[in-house]
Parts: sequence; C-alpha cells; structure tokens
Amino acid sequence: PDLYHGQIANTREEAQAIQSTMNGEATYALVNRAVEELQARPEIHGHPIGVVGFSMGGFWALALDRGVAALVTYYGGTGPEYVSGDTPILGHFAEHDEFEPLEAIHHLEGALKAKGLDVTFHYYPNTQHWFCEENQPGYYDAAATDLAWQRTLSFLNQHLA
Repeated sequence: PDLYHGQIANTREEAQAIQSTMNGEATYALVNRAVEELQARPEIHGHPIGVVGFSMGGFWALALDRGVAALVTYYGGTGPEYVSGDTPILGHFAEHDEFEPLEAIHHLEGALKAKGLDVTFHYYPNTQHWFCEENQPGYYDAAATDLAWQRTLSFLNQHLA
C-alpha cells in the first residue's frame, strides 16, 4: 500500500513531514485492506502471503492482525501491545539505531516470545538504521544486507511454501 498517498520524500526531513500528517487509524485500515485485497485476487486466493516491511513499513507490518502467514521487519519495531496476530516474525535490526534502540527491540522480542509467538530477531553488529538500503550512503552495509536477505528468503520459503 502507498502509505504516503503518492507523495515522495527525497530527504529525511521530507519523510518526517509527510509521516507527521498520517492518520494512524486510516493507515492501519489501509494496511489491513491491502492484505484483504491481495487475498481476494484469484491467483492468490487460498495461498499464504508474506509481508516484508522496512522501517515504518515494518512498524505497520507488525500491526497486521490477520491474513499473513509470515512477516519480516527490517529495523521497524513497535510496542508489543500492538502485535495481536500469531504470525511467525523475522526481524533484522541494527546494533546502533537512533530510531529503534536495542533495549526497546530486546524488550519487544522478549514480550512477543512471552506471548508464545514464533519470533526470530537478528542483530547486525556495527550497523545503523537503513543498513539494507543502497541509496543511504553512510548507512548501507552490503555484507549485513546479503545475510539479512538470505535469512529473509529462507524464512519466507519455510512459511509460504
């Protein structure tokens, strides 16, 4: 789903400005409706679907409450109270992240496991937020990206095959 409704941010400041205008309830409904619409497609109907979200997309992916067989978040977290489904979750997190501090992510991981969820979080040493995005000079880490992507494909193949 297009969470920004066609607006494109080219800088961090522009992204923050757009994000500040988002309506949480409407965005939540949009994300869930996207899953429903995908499931309704004849070529998808009856097959499991997976969701991969980066940063804010990972935050919204974690909030999905139904219809997803596998969920991957790249440096996007949330409060454990917002994760209501029972979907297996794979997470990729930076060691040094100004938006998702390790202590918050460790808390999320522990709380989700305490709920009985199938959760695997990986932490990438010497990385920062956006470590998997080539268009983010100074943040991109090719080795961490390759490892995270291999783990993502393995996870999706396991849960969607």
